[in-house]
Amino acid sequence: MEPLTHVEGRKKKSFCNVNCRNKYFYAKNKRLVEQAKQIVPKPVVAPPPTQDELLAKIKAVKDERIPPNRDTVLGRKAWGMEQQNRIKELESKLKNQ
Repeated sequence: MEPLTHVEGRKKKSFCNVNCRNKYFYAKNKRLVEQAKQIVPKPVVAPPPTQDELLAKIKAVKDERIPPNRDTVLGRKAWGMEQQNRIKELESKLKNQ
């Protein structure tokens, strides 16, 4: 905890016990956190992709070739499933537009 400093012309800060001191600093820190949240700018949201962009992404996913290190029986299955999941996700975004 930070030490209390005495400012001339003010009554010296005193606490009845340790709990009162902890409550004071807890409230002080809570206020500082709230002030910091107000200062942080909100992130810029990117515009949703257009239909042409989504169709191009789907075509790019379909045209991808399996990497040589995944060219095994299980690797091909996993690769195919991942590809289908990405295509389904892009198609669902296309339908929601």
